[in-house]
Amino acid sequence: MARPHDLPHPASRVRVGRRAGLAGLALALSLPVLPSLAQPPIDEAAVARRIPEARRCLAEARADLDQWLRLLAEAERQLQTARDAAMRQEAAHAVTVLEQRVRETADALLACVPPPPPEPETTTEAPPPPRLTSVSVHLRVGEAMPTGRGRLPHATVHRALLTFGRAVDACYEDHAERRAIVRAEATLAVRVSADGRPSEARLRGLDAFDATFQRCVDAAARGLSFDARPAGGALELVVPLHLGPEG
Repeated sequence: MARPHDLPHPASRVRVGRRAGLAGLALALSLPVLPSLAQPPIDEAAVARRIPEARRCLAEARADLDQWLRLLAEAERQLQTARDAAMRQEAAHAVTVLEQRVRETADALLACVPPPPPEPETTTEAPPPPRLTSVSVHLRVGEAMPTGRGRLPHATVHRALLTFGRAVDACYEDHAERRAIVRAEATLAVRVSADGRPSEARLRGLDAFDATFQRCVDAAARGLSFDARPAGGALELVVPLHLGPEG
């Protein structure tokens, strides 16, 4: 038999009971019991003011749901047992009406509680700038993006662009003697046949340069050559071009 001084103090039993009650409530709701320090502060007075209206609203919705449940059970019984086709049709029609009433009650249930707080705004970081590789004095290139079934080794593409870059340098220096120094971003698209030879080359974005420069670079693009055949068949390479001095 426990001695009096072995029994817990009544106040401690109340505290334990309250904690157990809250833990049981949280378990019933499948919510984690978090330490109070881990939870954001809540306006207790505002929550208390919301409770009476929420209870009234939920009680009304529960009464409606009980009624719809009883009527659905009656309609189900009539559908299963009625021999008269008209009675079965009447029951089926009642079910469709009750389904709409259930949807309306679900909307009313949602209105019993305040909407959830808005999600915190997240700032999306800008993507990093594309990595550029210098292939000559006046030309830097981005990553060559292949399309089609074939693929070329990176080293093969790089060697071809080094040769292309030297030709572009000659075009650029000739242009600089006639006009001011220009910076421009352009795109080179090269279609490479299955035997490794370029079948088509297209340049876009050279409008800042004169026609002589554009023809010169176009000739350099059409003169591209690759020292390996693409694996898997023909492909097209799209290469970003950055012409002119850095900065």
